[in-house]
Amino acid sequence: SDSIAFSGENSSDLLTYAISQPNDLSARINKDGKLVVTVRQKLGADDALIELEQSTDGITWARLTDGDGIELSKRTHNSDGTESLEYKTLSKDLINQDPVILFRATVRLR
Repeated sequence: SDSIAFSGENSSDLLTYAISQPNDLSARINKDGKLVVTVRQKLGADDALIELEQSTDGITWARLTDGDGIELSKRTHNSDGTESLEYKTLSKDLINQDPVILFRATVRLR
């Protein structure tokens, strides 16, 4: 198997295990007016689960799941041992609800 087992001890170790760079998250609005969020993760870091969260105030965060109108729409294998995960909203409603919306990715063990 190409899986790499997590052997760290703290949250910093988990981030290093799962993602290539801590701030490697991007968000954009595509030509259809839908939000696209991309996060880059290390291949083989199968013990880690990357999840997206949203907030309107930067204090209270809510997890985004497939049931919230967002889906994993694309996986791109990069040539550096990482893959880019692209999440896309299914409608414009998610970003039209509030004038300000923040996103972050969290990492936890499976």
